[in-house]
Amino acid sequence: MANRLTKIFTKKGDDGTTDLGGNQRVPKYDQQIEVYGCLDELSAAIGILVAEGDLSENIQAFLINAQQDLFNIQSITAIERICCSWSQSSILSNSSS
Repeated sequence: MANRLTKIFTKKGDDGTTDLGGNQRVPKYDQQIEVYGCLDELSAAIGILVAEGDLSENIQAFLINAQQDLFNIQSITAIERICCSWSQSSILSNSSS
């Protein structure tokens, strides 16, 4: 039988903040947390549609590619916030080139 994790402790307390990685803490209502959640929910919805399997090949391929794009966007948003000093405008200007 597999081990079941019923309690997980970070030993940081609940001060209303969360860790983005790299020891950077932000309020739980931070825009970045909202972005992560929205992208994750969209990816989950796409996964459900694909798992149902009652789609044309073209639609299924489109959704799978869209889901991969979402994974890439999620990694970019995480890296941008944690590791880099890019501004939102520099990201947008680079993507339109």
